[in-house]
Amino acid sequence: MNIYTAVFLFLWCSSEATSSVGAVNIRGGNVANVDEQHRFVARVLAKPWCGDNKCNGGENCDTCAADCGCADGETCAAGSCVSGGPSPTPPPGPSASCGRCVVDNLTPCSAPTDCPTTSVQGTCSAPTTQPTNGNSCDNDSQCLPNNGKPGNRGTCDGGSMTNTQCDTSLTCSPTKSPASTPVTSSPTSSPTKAPTAAPSSEPSESPTAAPMTCPEQFCPATSARKLDAEKLLPLSSKGLRRDVVDCSTDPNYELVTLNTYTPPGRSDVLIELKGPADQAYALNLVIATPHGGDLKPEYIDDRSGSGIVTSKDSYTLEMSELTANSLIRDCAGTPYVIINHLHRSKLDANRDLAEATAGIVNGIEVAADAWRHFHTFITAAQEKVKMKYGTSEGSTGLIGVKGLFFDMHGYRGNNGSTNTAATTGWKDDVNIGGAPFSQWGYRLSDDPSLQTCPLDDLSDKGSFSQARWLPNQSYECLVRGPDSLGSRFDALLPNVPDISDLCGRGTPSSAHPSPYDLATDPTYCLNANASSDPCHYYSGGFDVELHERMGVDLSTDPPTLSGLYFNAVQLELPRCIRFGGDQIRSDSADALAQAIKGFLDDLYGPPP
Repeated sequence: MNIYTAVFLFLWCSSEATSSVGAVNIRGGNVANVDEQHRFVARVLAKPWCGDNKCNGGENCDTCAADCGCADGETCAAGSCVSGGPSPTPPPGPSASCGRCVVDNLTPCSAPTDCPTTSVQGTCSAPTTQPTNGNSCDNDSQCLPNNGKPGNRGTCDGGSMTNTQCDTSLTCSPTKSPASTPVTSSPTSSPTKAPTAAPSSEPSESPTAAPMTCPEQFCPATSARKLDAEKLLPLSSKGLRRDVVDCSTDPNYELVTLNTYTPPGRSDVLIELKGPADQAYALNLVIATPHGGDLKPEYIDDRSGSGIVTSKDSYTLEMSELTANSLIRDCAGTPYVIINHLHRSKLDANRDLAEATAGIVNGIEVAADAWRHFHTFITAAQEKVKMKYGTSEGSTGLIGVKGLFFDMHGYRGNNGSTNTAATTGWKDDVNIGGAPFSQWGYRLSDDPSLQTCPLDDLSDKGSFSQARWLPNQSYECLVRGPDSLGSRFDALLPNVPDISDLCGRGTPSSAHPSPYDLATDPTYCLNANASSDPCHYYSGGFDVELHERMGVDLSTDPPTLSGLYFNAVQLELPRCIRFGGDQIRSDSADALAQAIKGFLDDLYGPPP
């Protein structure tokens, strides 16, 4: 039996022995016993051992003649080979270096520090009531809360990592005399070892574990979140409304027009607020679509000026309504949807008023009124969510509404088109003239903010200002942990037929925690070596900043913010989803709906 076989048998026995214990529940996921076993494997395989055909790890001709034996005409003195005759054959039996680790009797040792470490179980405790209190643990990260003020954090009392016992009674077999082994020529001052052929089935080098990402360190993954069904699971199959299969025919769930803005003397609906026919069926979700409109009325001049963007985010209005209808169909509830029907060349509702209406002379009053109505309708929808779902208070005293504001966008990401290949920007994954990634924006820059680990250190930056301080929550895990919006959407996208492997995968997320790392990687970015902004990341714009608060005074420039908090996020959908065709848009909206609903339920619990 060799060390690899022994490790395998140990892990197999350990997994059998601990399978009934289950996983230790911590924020952002579960840490299963198999995680510690994997770490144990890496430690065992990386530790030098006498007989591994390598003279390393502090071995010498005295402590391990098998690996570091002296050449003919040399003797071993104080661990070094010196001229003066053949080395004596070591006597059989126990020696200071010939003990064996109790946990693995093929690993030689002379002290416990030579043996693999194992965890000593402790018990979680925290100054406040936490769901992990009393749970078994071996380190503080498994005990809630593990963010906020240090004095309030949970600790693992008695938990630690310790070396396993070294038993010197488990002696090794006598090794061959170095004098009888083949000799390789080397300077007499340095020890040499007999070259022995290693079994071809064993690796020649110890494996090196990849460094853990920040989400892996602070938000261990759980396979329970990875939905791998052949088809998307209806939300109703997860216990939301098992008695109803399709609520789209229920008039109470119907998405209806609640309010509109039409200019005086005109018939065009420029801004529209949609929501549930019955407030009792409302979902705590507000979706805004500032760049999806098509209307280009002649009574409003085109926007113009330096740096002014006038292209629409195609199919984002459709994706907003598809997502809303998916939630309705699966009986999750009816969200509020605010639509700017004006083309972006007439109004950019995701900018301050000056830029939103830049260059407009004729029709400036109408454009400005449309801008004010768009943001007033968002606040009105947030107030309706507050009426049904109420508020919650975080550990820092911030009070926020139990809801989510979701700003829907789309982007190209490179200078290519359907007829011209891109030469700069994000690489095109599916030859559809655009970047493949979904970009989730929390008003955190790709560098340096999203290079911070953990994100909880950014106490005064980003959106989700209140959710990060809720019990059992962490900003790191909310933004890019396995249960974050980006990671949940990632987990469901493989169920969308005919979508490419990379299309729609999110950043930041567990798989791609750093947009900056992607932007500086030539695998994904055509000009990754550019001196500045090689591939652009959209971190969240005006809407997310404005509607993170409930008290919005639009009469000031810039608007004054106050009042309750309302968690906000921006999503930039790639062209491969938006231009992928009706079926990909519909299936992707189903995945997005499930991701949002699961996120809200885990954050705030089921609807009242």
